[in-house]
Order: sequence, then structure tokens, then C-alpha cells
Amino acid sequence: MSDAPASAAEPPRLTVVQFVDADVLDRLGNWLRFVQLGLTDEFVRIVWAAPAGLNIDRWIGGAIALSYNVPHWPSRSRGVARLLDTLRQSLADSDGSIVVHAWSATLGWLGADVADALDAPAIITLSRADEVTPARSLLPRGVGVVATGASLMNNLQGKDTRSGSRLRLVRAAVPPGEFRTRFRGPDDPAVLLCRGPWSNAAVVFPLLSAVAHAVDSGRDLMLFFIEAGPAEPALRDLARRHGLQTRVTFADRVDVVVAMRGADVWCLPEPPLACGTATLEAMAHELVVLAPTGGIEDALIDGETAVIYPPGDLPRLRERLLRIVDRPDEARQLAQAARAHVVQHHSLSKSIAAIVACYREWALARRDIPFRTAPEAS
Repeated sequence: MSDAPASAAEPPRLTVVQFVDADVLDRLGNWLRFVQLGLTDEFVRIVWAAPAGLNIDRWIGGAIALSYNVPHWPSRSRGVARLLDTLRQSLADSDGSIVVHAWSATLGWLGADVADALDAPAIITLSRADEVTPARSLLPRGVGVVATGASLMNNLQGKDTRSGSRLRLVRAAVPPGEFRTRFRGPDDPAVLLCRGPWSNAAVVFPLLSAVAHAVDSGRDLMLFFIEAGPAEPALRDLARRHGLQTRVTFADRVDVVVAMRGADVWCLPEPPLACGTATLEAMAHELVVLAPTGGIEDALIDGETAVIYPPGDLPRLRERLLRIVDRPDEARQLAQAARAHVVQHHSLSKSIAAIVACYREWALARRDIPFRTAPEAS
């Protein structure tokens, strides 16, 4: 690398090796699609690594600098050398520093091993509550952690204040643009969306019961289950027993964002334990979010951005659903406040700038790469 200072207008190109899998793309794919476009604008080249058979182009789009599939995920004891040979060929023409970014703690060990071999910093994204422990186990290896929510970051850090220098908060973001919004008119049924999959139908039974109660009370409701998964047969049976055959629809693979444009309420039947973009997109489309307390979704604030009820409290769930249906003006104001919250706190431009700042900051310890300070991703 040249000793001459880099131009402020065009900093040295940074190459980021991104490790993803099906779970990451399913939950965060829309965010990643726009992140990779933003990183290209920030002089960052991306190399995607994914399991065989996972079509990255389907999720991320066609603007990938370099993409390939790893034939098989290597275990700790074998395969890493083979993966490194492939990566080194792809990185042969890199003209700047390299950063390895694993988009989940589950992939973190692989990212850390590859980063060590490449003499590069490793970063993981923490977006699931059940990945706090594996993420914590990677901290002694000097791995940086990007947490998508304050609760996740606090759980990871705990009482260990020494790890703070390697933790960053970068909230998941949703695409910009003018979303087509809707809220029910006086003669329209309230349209509820609920997305799976679920392995245990019992977690969804209270929601179905609340819908049945509302219909029996004379309210006009339609409930759409999207990708219910293994729970679908049991849910269909319960819908029949409640007499909801004409009120409940099951759909498999649909464009969820398109479905949101004709809906009113986004239902979470259980506390969210993983961060994804779907709920944020529902808020951006001005859907009212109905969810139980708990989980890691910091954007859900009762009475401000969402309608919250205690898990397992069926009377409260019924009461909250009836209030949404019976008070459309109040529900519309809440939905508008939720959209404003997303615009302010889940901006794509802020998240991309913060991610780039993390890359350049952590690369600085090994390579003399200048970076500009990004605005805080609040």
C-alpha cells in the first residue's frame, strides 16, 4: 500500500467477505439488498460466501461485485484451507484492506477462522436472542460485534465493560421510498397479516381465538396466514372448529411487502426473539403492530408504535384487537407514529454509514485505512 495519503474524495478500496446463510437472508435479506448497494457507493467491494444451493442473487439482486457458493460449510477440523484457497483467488486483486463479516453469530466461528488466516479483522452481526452466548464466546478472539438492537447489545455486554470497544449498535433498516398505505374504511373488513413458519401451532391459537371472538361479536375481520409451515394443518383445523373458514386464508410463498399494502394489522403471535425487517416494513407501511410483550424488538413501544399485550393473556389480547378494529382513527394515528419511528431510527443511509465506519475503524488496527466518522445509527 502506498505511503501517500489517500484522496478524501476516494479512499482506498475496502474488500469485505460477507458470510450469510438461509436464515440470515430470510430475516434480513431486504436490508442486505440495499446495504450491498450502499457499500458499493462507499468504495467497498463485496465477496459473498454462502452454502451450496443458496441463490444469493434471488435475495441480494444483481449488483454484487463478486459472488460464489462454498460447496460445503467446513467444520473446525477440515475444509477451512480449501475455503481459504478459493477466497485468496477471489481476493488476489484487492487493492486495500480486507474485513470478514459473518452476518450471524452461528457463522461467527467460520468468519473468525478465515479472518485470522487472512490477517483481517472479523465482525459478526448479532440479531437473535439465542445467539448472545455464541457471540460472547467469540469476544476473546477480538471479534467485533454489530448488534441490531439495544437489548441485544446490553445482554451481550452484561457486566463486562471491557468489551464495549468492540460492540456497536447498528439497527436494521428498511428501504426508503413512498410506501402505499391503507387503513380500513368504514365499510371495509379489517385485514390482519400473520407470518410464520411455526413448528408449534399452539403459539398461534390465542390469536385465532381472539379473531373468532371478534367475529362472534359482530366485527368484520379477515386473517391471512403467510407461510404457516408445519403448523398449518392444526391451524386449519382450529379455524374450522371456530367457524372461520371464510375468514382465514392460508398463503404459501407470497411477496409479503405487496401483501402489506392491502392490510391493516401486522400480528406477532409470540415475542420476537430475532430481529428481522418484516415488522419494520409493516410499520413503514403504516400497519398497526399487535404483539406480546418481551422479545428483542426495541421498536415496539406500547401505545406509541405498537399495541402490546401480556403473553398468554387471552382476555387482554381480545380487548386489544377489538380496540384496533373499533377505533380506526386511533389506530391510524398509532400506525403513522410507527412509520415516523422507523423513518427516524431505522434509516438505510444511517445504517450503511455506520456499517462502513465499523469496517474502516476495525480495519485501521491492521491497515492504514482512513475512514470518515459516520452519524450515530439511532
